[in-house]
Amino acid sequence: MKSFNRREMLDIVMIDGRARGVIMRNLVTGELERYAAHAVVLATGGYGRAFFLSTNAMGCNGSAAVQAFKKGFMDASPVLLEPIVSMKVTVPDKYTGDVMGDLNKRRGRVLGMNPDHNGNTIIEADVPLLEIYGYSTDLRSMTGGSGEFSFEFARYEQAPGDIQQKEIEARASKVDAADE
Repeated sequence: MKSFNRREMLDIVMIDGRARGVIMRNLVTGELERYAAHAVVLATGGYGRAFFLSTNAMGCNGSAAVQAFKKGFMDASPVLLEPIVSMKVTVPDKYTGDVMGDLNKRRGRVLGMNPDHNGNTIIEADVPLLEIYGYSTDLRSMTGGSGEFSFEFARYEQAPGDIQQKEIEARASKVDAADE
């Protein structure tokens, strides 16, 4: 498997409907080059394009594709997105401070507080979905069973770096366990 960087692809060599090589121009020297292989995987990236050619075996498309995907994926600087929900929490006025503190602890952003003229406050907040797991039990404990809440999906946002790192490590350990 070989990577060809700083090359401009001019044409793909097709034999019996399959890509079997490429003709390209070296962007540094300007020379035309040709390469033949059993598999050709094209991947775009930074300066020019990267071409992955493999001559190992006739069925090598899989390994060339995996290598091209990994390189392209990491060059794209991926980020992890997390779902954000809009919550409405209705609590008696005397518990408002406790509930707002709890929402802040859960990485929530309080958008507003409105009285409902029955001695309750309606707190509106955007909170990551990951953080509302078990919220019903916690709200019941904080308010003595008198608080209630509802939520609906709002959007996706980039997860903070520590959350991204934790998820990457969790997924990597699962992949490592599967490989063994």
